[in-house]
Amino acid sequence: MRTYDFSLVQAMLDDQTTENNNGLSLIFKSVPDEPKKNYPDPRLIQSILGRPKTDNPFDAEALTVEQMRRFMGSPNRNLNTVEIYTGYETIDVEGRTAGLWRYYPRKPFDKTDRPALVFFHGGGFVGGSPFAVENFCRLIAELAGAVVFNIDYALAPEHKFPQGLQDCYAAVCHVHDHAADYGVDPAQITVGGDSAGGNLSAACCLLDRALDRPVIKAQFLIYPAVLIGTARTPDFKWNLSDFDLCDEYRAVLEPMVLGFAPKEDEAPGFEALYTESPEDCQNPLASPLLAPDFTIFPRTLIATAEYDGLRVQGELFGRYLQAAGNKAKVIRYKGVGHAFIDVVGLLPQAEALAYEIASELQHV
Repeated sequence: MRTYDFSLVQAMLDDQTTENNNGLSLIFKSVPDEPKKNYPDPRLIQSILGRPKTDNPFDAEALTVEQMRRFMGSPNRNLNTVEIYTGYETIDVEGRTAGLWRYYPRKPFDKTDRPALVFFHGGGFVGGSPFAVENFCRLIAELAGAVVFNIDYALAPEHKFPQGLQDCYAAVCHVHDHAADYGVDPAQITVGGDSAGGNLSAACCLLDRALDRPVIKAQFLIYPAVLIGTARTPDFKWNLSDFDLCDEYRAVLEPMVLGFAPKEDEAPGFEALYTESPEDCQNPLASPLLAPDFTIFPRTLIATAEYDGLRVQGELFGRYLQAAGNKAKVIRYKGVGHAFIDVVGLLPQAEALAYEIASELQHV
């Protein structure tokens, strides 16, 4: 069960406030029950302030990969109101095994030609798991009457770029090639993911076009990391002053934003775990914002978060798509930070986004 009233979700679905933001047509979704301007969602603040106090400041750079993996993901809720079938299988990809979790509503039993969403979890390419986003994926399956595949792909540093991407695209091709077995319409296959998973989704679209299949009809990018390392486009600009942080909670919100600020120096960082060399970061398959042609992408929904340092690159990706004449809908959820879909059922923004994705899936 959700911990808030559904009216908050409905209010966000009804809110279509749109502004021109530096050439980007951007939809803003305000926090329905927070009247103060630039204030966070009260549920977010309650969650942060309710965490146990510690005398040791959190230092992500001091963690081992295994420790980082243990920190990823959050408790969330199952919001399904109908029975959801769950299946699991594996596919072989260049000597590796990739896992495919599969969700769809059991009824009607004879339903075929469903739309499909192949979803890639976040976790900085080194962590995360399908279980962190399972309830989010299951909810989309119900709302869209779709088959949602949740991919367990190879993680770095054990499997560096492009191995995880190869697993993800192999999963897309597998779904397409076995569409009839899954009750999926092969003309309605889409991809999506959060954070690193958003990166992998966009990269799959680039591969799909480069290999001239093309099978991906839409992409859903949730606070995507579309630039890694020191990769930049000429008009990418990041300033903390562009984030409106209320004074009352600045001490809480600023670290949330800075935690995903772009890298400014050449010292090896998080991206060194994912790539073999700094030069890999300049590859559009690793940094999709560097794609030379944005007309080749399918229709797109991008969701960003107000207090997320990745917001700038995600919205710039949307601006490039719109400028190229692509059908791209970009939504900024106010009052929340990175990884908000991890707490579906606890923050109404996550559920509202599931409804947005489901609506788009029904019209692919």
